[in-house]
Amino acid sequence: MTALQQVKAHARNMLIGAPGSGKSTFFEWLQLTTAFPEVKGTNPEAIFLDTRGVQQVIPLLLRVRQLNADSLPNIRQLVENAIASQDVAALMPAGWMQRQMTQGRILFMLDGVDEIAPEKRDSQLLPWLKDIVETYPDCRYLLSSRPTGYPEGALNALGFAECDLLEFDEERIRIYTTNWHTAIRLARNEPKDESRAKGEEEAKRVIASFETNPYIQDLAKNPLMLSAICLVYEFEGGQLPEDRAKLYQLCVEGLLHN
Repeated sequence: MTALQQVKAHARNMLIGAPGSGKSTFFEWLQLTTAFPEVKGTNPEAIFLDTRGVQQVIPLLLRVRQLNADSLPNIRQLVENAIASQDVAALMPAGWMQRQMTQGRILFMLDGVDEIAPEKRDSQLLPWLKDIVETYPDCRYLLSSRPTGYPEGALNALGFAECDLLEFDEERIRIYTTNWHTAIRLARNEPKDESRAKGEEEAKRVIASFETNPYIQDLAKNPLMLSAICLVYEFEGGQLPEDRAKLYQLCVEGLLHN
């Protein structure tokens, strides 16, 4: 099933994926489409029901790398940490966050459980999370981690499903590459239909250029690396180097500078 189907079907999920597999991007997309379901172009399937059966829950996205493990936020401070603004958080009525959590209206997302020292993860982060989950059991919880940064089964006692984020298959590589090149042309203010047609043509050429290169095919299964490959192809005049080290060099330069 898709990541969205899994999150909608199960209230507590740990999403495990390799670096660059799209965990953070999925969290950000989910935050936007859940917060603004009425915005044109968003996917209505991203709308959740809270424990009362009312449409739309409130997304709250926290990143572990931005938290202080020695002073993890209490419930009142969660919004302040999520939006990095004391001024905006101060506008909330007293006890507002606690009421939303109690009513199960929060989609609590914690991105990057692996981005903390293992000893602090086990002694501080996971006990902090356990306390929140047990205090507010009706909320939805979504966490992410790289495989090496999460002890398998660490959250099973809290009812978390552990889900592996899969690599792109051939069809998703084609769709992603088409959308990438279409977006580049739309950003240049080219007409929509023309951008789509050119995007499809470019995608075919990009994919054809690495069909005989197994190592590039393997890289393309990772969304971040596929983005880098498209970037190199775009800035190198429609050419991908056959030398692996050269391709890595161009990918890094492209991601850093372009």
